[in-house]
Amino acid sequence: MIGSPIPTFMDFKISAEWPPRFTKILLFLEGGIEVAFADPRRLGRIRFSADPALSTHISKLAPDALNELISADDLADALSTITAPIKAVLLDQDRLVSGVGNWIADEVRRLVRRKYRNKYCLNCLHDSTVGVIGFVPAIRLALKI
Repeated sequence: MIGSPIPTFMDFKISAEWPPRFTKILLFLEGGIEVAFADPRRLGRIRFSADPALSTHISKLAPDALNELISADDLADALSTITAPIKAVLLDQDRLVSGVGNWIADEVRRLVRRKYRNKYCLNCLHDSTVGVIGFVPAIRLALKI
């Protein structure tokens, strides 16, 4: 078979069980709204703070990828001293941008490799990153997230 199959979204069901299995915290909000944090792998963390902007964990984060896209010049400056693999740099929430997850980093790498045949150039990386991150709001809208 030439090429790869086109991926499709699969239907999924949300369990009617409430609170969900592995719930670590359950919040009761105004209007009868309930929010549960379920963490079966015990990898997540929740921190409460009266002023999150003053929190050391929040202040260390790089600018949010959706709100403040990094310029090509800033990307070049940041990458000039980094020797880590591109995916590791994109996933590091303290270096270039925060909010980039695994699938965005993989998609950026895939686009750069497909378009530029494994040659990482800064403009290619910047354009691919901006393109993928710019696509996120459309995905959220389509999936109603």
